[in-house]
Amino acid sequence: MEFFLDSADVAVIETALEMWHIDGITTNPRNIEQTGKPFLQVIKAIGELVIGTNKTVSVPINPYFHDDHQKLVDEAHRLVDMNPNFVIKMACTEHGLRACQELSEEGVRTHMNYCFNPMQVMQAMRMDATFISPFISWEGSTADSARQFIKNIMTIRNNYDFESEILVSSVKTIQHVTEAGVAGANIVTAPPDVYNEAFANSLTMEGLTKAEHAWDNIPQEEIETNTSES
Repeated sequence: MEFFLDSADVAVIETALEMWHIDGITTNPRNIEQTGKPFLQVIKAIGELVIGTNKTVSVPINPYFHDDHQKLVDEAHRLVDMNPNFVIKMACTEHGLRACQELSEEGVRTHMNYCFNPMQVMQAMRMDATFISPFISWEGSTADSARQFIKNIMTIRNNYDFESEILVSSVKTIQHVTEAGVAGANIVTAPPDVYNEAFANSLTMEGLTKAEHAWDNIPQEEIETNTSES
């Protein structure tokens, strides 16, 4: 399973690419808003981090365009012209799905977002979306229902050999990542704090502290070096 990072913080993304080997980046209006910077400035800076690689950046389209597929298509072209690594992120609405079909036929990669039922996902697959994001942590959702949701989607995908990849979103905990993996999802996107909690586990650090204490009590010895002449 691939790990994507959900963030718009350029410094955090840069560290994640270097330290965690993150496979891709997703952004949304909320985390772009948190930067306090203009939209285009933020996405251009993120895009520069992955130029020359196969890593993607899912860039959201203005949400006010959700009910006008032509505006979605036009905006998508404007964005992908900025960076070949950009994938166009749209809400899974009727107009979004129609725009997805048009863009897919033109070779523009798409990311259908805010999917809450298998029918939405199936239609996005039929429209040849590159990525499709079921949301597994939302009001009224449970761990069991989220896990079954992903399993059902993956079964449908495999039954009909759809090429769209399932990119699980709205991930809030390490357990959500585990559930997505068990259910067979292709990709999961999570915020930085989820990765920090996973990779800087307190029990791992506790084990290291004990190991360091034991290491200090091991009698030290000089390492022999080969001083023979040839």
